Amino acid sequence: MNPRNYLPLFIVLFLFSCQPERKPDREKGEILFLELWEIFDQHYAFFELREVDWKKEKKQGLALLKGLENDSLIFEQICTILSKFGDAHINLYANEIGLSCNAAPLPYFYKEFPTNESFGKFLKARNQSLKKLGITKVLDSKNKIFQYGISPSKNWAYFRIKRFYGLPLEAWKVELAEVIQHIKEAEKIIIDIRVNPGGNDPSALEIASYFFQQKEIAFIKQVRNGPDYEDFSEADTTYVIPHPKISLKASQVYLLTNGASGSSADAFALVMSQLPELKIIGTPTEGIFSDVYRDTLSNGWSLSLSDERYYGKDLQCFEGKGVPVDVEIENKKEDVAENKDALIEYLHNEK
Repeated sequence: MNPRNYLPLFIVLFLFSCQPERKPDREKGEILFLELWEIFDQHYAFFELREVDWKKEKKQGLALLKGLENDSLIFEQICTILSKFGDAHINLYANEIGLSCNAAPLPYFYKEFPTNESFGKFLKARNQSLKKLGITKVLDSKNKIFQYGISPSKNWAYFRIKRFYGLPLEAWKVELAEVIQHIKEAEKIIIDIRVNPGGNDPSALEIASYFFQQKEIAFIKQVRNGPDYEDFSEADTTYVIPHPKISLKASQVYLLTNGASGSSADAFALVMSQLPELKIIGTPTEGIFSDVYRDTLSNGWSLSLSDERYYGKDLQCFEGKGVPVDVEIENKKEDVAENKDALIEYLHNEK
């Protein structure tokens, strides 16, 4: 074969090998941000309510992330964008580099009581204020999900719910029933969901069931399910059903709340607000009702967001605002320094 026949092939191979390596259209930071942007664009439920122009954020985010390859810097910039939502159900986790962020500002209560030591002092002040109502001992339930106590006169009972998770539902029901047995004859009941991060709605509804005398709408919810920001599923109604064995008939129920009462604690407050004998004291709940939608980026970072809208039976939505209170009082470190829980101190005049 004539050696010249190889010449065109040689030239093609030579030219190909001299071509610079083609870079991807997007670099690492931009790719990850676009993945996250698409997930939010398809699933997030509150762009308008949270006043975030997500289309505009796409352009600005790409500019911020352009050229970034360092994981920590990429993470920091994305978290800065997410913080604009102010939604505590928005989280980003990069476990392999030990970073995480939450999109919401710190609730006021945590600013007043930022450490375990300061929170311990708050609980001691609470106990001192409860003693003035005759509740001299506050007990922990078996798995320390609940705290409870009752005055010897049975005039007052105290019932703290630390969280709405931690046990399978059937085990939860057993532990709850034991607490209810101790407080069921109280004339007035204080339910405390301050600093309750939530959990699951069935646990919240189980507690509410002891207080309702008839079936009621607990809440109505819709799930984001389409490309348009207002595409949602048909309304799904959840009911609270009276407990089949025990019905608490306290003449007055007081619910203590604050801005660190979120998620299922929000939902619990929404359900309980329908009780005619209920008075809510404190500050509004956190206002993050939705169940959490979870997804994962291509590099393994995981995220969560709110993809549902919850409504009360009157179709009011308290997302971002929280369930309102009847009497607004904040816990402050100055009161705790005097061994006083301001919310329980208010109840001394309710005798």
